[in-house]
Amino acid sequence: MYANVVVDRPIQRRPPPGADPQRGRSGAESLTYRLPEGLREEAAVGHLVQVPLRGSTALGVIVELMDEPPPGLSPDVEIRDVGNILDPLPVVTGAQIALARWIAYEYLAPLNRALRLTLPPGLEERTFITVCRSARQQPPDGLTAEEEDVLRLLQRRRGRVRQSTLLNQIRADDPEGLLASLADRGLVDGEHVRHAEAPEGVVPPHHVPQDQAE
Repeated sequence: MYANVVVDRPIQRRPPPGADPQRGRSGAESLTYRLPEGLREEAAVGHLVQVPLRGSTALGVIVELMDEPPPGLSPDVEIRDVGNILDPLPVVTGAQIALARWIAYEYLAPLNRALRLTLPPGLEERTFITVCRSARQQPPDGLTAEEEDVLRLLQRRRGRVRQSTLLNQIRADDPEGLLASLADRGLVDGEHVRHAEAPEGVVPPHHVPQDQAE
């Protein structure tokens, strides 16, 4: 079983000339992962997941489930496994995913940014950026001044900062692209904190009971 996942990281800055901006189904802005046996019964469209991406991991949302990999995918391509399902309930609905695709198509926006508009309040506040061990032990050569500033900022905060806070403190034209560049090199990683157990009778903010959904 396979899942198409929209990751919360830039993976294509601009569409190539003539490309369809609605790229979620074509794979340019969603990536195909294999669902391990232990996650197949639990996985559903809309689930928040952690997946491997280049040198680190990334958070993403399952936008499609498939029995087979996409037919156009080369057999030589290695399909990596979904790492974990991070919330027991889906964080978005199929209708919200369709809305995000429409926004991305109409406004030529990256699908991951359009999908972010539909996520439940507070979700980003539970995402932290951490410094990877390799960067702690020996900072790599060849970093830009802005990348070095981000690593120093993280180190001053004991290597772990809330993502929304960090993005507000980065002095760069494209702070998300800067973090993505560091993550691609395996220097920083994302960590999602689950909701604390809610008291009895309290419903998590993104869960609407079926009998109240209409």
